[in-house]
Amino acid sequence: MADKPSYFYAPLSAPVVHVLLAACLISAVVRSLRRSYLQLTPAARETISRYYSRRGRLVALFAALALAGLLQAAYAGVTYLVLSYKVWAGEHGVDLPERYAHLHLFWGENGVFAFSLARNPMLDNVARWLGDVPIYADAWEIGAERVKRQWWGRQLDLGVLPWTLLLAIEGRGRRVPFTWAYLGLAHLVGLSFGQNLFYLALLLTPRPVVAIANDGLPASRRAAIRDAISPPKPLNWCPHPGLFLISYAFSALSLCFPLPLVVTLSLARQVLLTRALTFVPLLLPMVVPKSWGTVHHHPHHARSSFTALFQVISAASLVLHGSISLRSLLSGSVLDHDHRHSGVMLVDTERRDAWDRTTLGFGKILSAGHGHPVVAGASRDVLLSALSLGLWAAVRAIDARDVLRSSVPFYNGSLSPASRPRAPPPETTDARALLAEELRAESEATAPARDQSYEPRPARRRGRPRKTGAVGEVKVDLEEPANEQPLHVGEEDGAVEWESAALAWGIAAAGGLGSAAAGVFGGECVSW
Repeated sequence: MADKPSYFYAPLSAPVVHVLLAACLISAVVRSLRRSYLQLTPAARETISRYYSRRGRLVALFAALALAGLLQAAYAGVTYLVLSYKVWAGEHGVDLPERYAHLHLFWGENGVFAFSLARNPMLDNVARWLGDVPIYADAWEIGAERVKRQWWGRQLDLGVLPWTLLLAIEGRGRRVPFTWAYLGLAHLVGLSFGQNLFYLALLLTPRPVVAIANDGLPASRRAAIRDAISPPKPLNWCPHPGLFLISYAFSALSLCFPLPLVVTLSLARQVLLTRALTFVPLLLPMVVPKSWGTVHHHPHHARSSFTALFQVISAASLVLHGSISLRSLLSGSVLDHDHRHSGVMLVDTERRDAWDRTTLGFGKILSAGHGHPVVAGASRDVLLSALSLGLWAAVRAIDARDVLRSSVPFYNGSLSPASRPRAPPPETTDARALLAEELRAESEATAPARDQSYEPRPARRRGRPRKTGAVGEVKVDLEEPANEQPLHVGEEDGAVEWESAALAWGIAAAGGLGSAAAGVFGGECVSW
């Protein structure tokens, strides 16, 4: 009886668990978007419906960007797996399927999805390949072999840091459930995919949020256990900024150590530690006691703390970006493009060598992003994230001064009018009263601008009103607020600020993705 191949169930289950976990997180995000909509009051839902009719194209835009991020991540992953299997098959003398070769090992008599699985050895070969080759460790090692390849991965690591602060601030302020799922998808699929999904959540959840009693949904057993372990805090409660600083200090320290060139236990621990530390800012508001934070009378009172946090993150990102860029520019070797899968890749070496001879150092970094599928996937993810970041700054009309103030350390520019501190409201913590106060202030500020001939109406005398014209006057008074109802934040029909988009893209090109994200997300947190 022929010997059966030895199966290693852990390597076999790892890719399956990866895909299933990503699918579960996507399902959680969809539930999050639905729950965010159900938490709104009927008036807010009506406003959202009017918003769809005016600017629903923004939802389609960022949904398309999220789909592009998902497709490019899937393409990069499948291409890498095919290359890895081809190299393993060549080393072990395993014949590759000849029929339908253009479909990459999947269809045909010897393909994975064969016409007759009973007499197909391909599945056994796949099991042996996954048992012999540590595909995740190989991917990490390929990205760490050359400094120019590390540059693209470092951009993703730096871009995650300010985004986690945005998740912590806006996710809590807008009551977006499952914010950890967006961050998990950024690690499992791609940063651009997770970010664009959260952009959709921000579009579907205006701020300030006024929820109906008990949020319109029955309390689940999981929520009851969570509230028993960690009692819910007031909506305007924020943890002390020093707690976030400690968290980001550990994250920055984990990125300071250079990656080893050979996969070891230290590399795996360093990668896992870097990923795990990104979840700490999301856990802080839930686990720390109420006494470790401050209850603000108005959310605007925490703007200075938010800006300072984004400035610190931007400064750390600039230092780390400058370090990896300097190392990439100084490093140069004829083996920069070589890797373990070079023998099975079809690459125009003459064109690549001509590019390396005629370009500068940064051009060689760009060239490294088009080599191996793992590095190419990371480079496309960086570019998609930067593209969506600039578009978000444009469509949200984030003021360029707020972007500079959050991304440039020690920038002393004046705040934009939208983000200047307002007069303190009355001593109340009721969300409905706060919303009514804001809408009343906005209505009083915009009334003279709508009509230059605006004059206050004389006070109506006491007594029985006249019948002539009384119905018409009452009809006008009732219809006018309906036509001029103020919109929630993020729903204005203002012009697109392409200046902010150009500024964000310029900062990303000069200072890295982390600094640009800190500027845009910092401006987002103080622009409402």
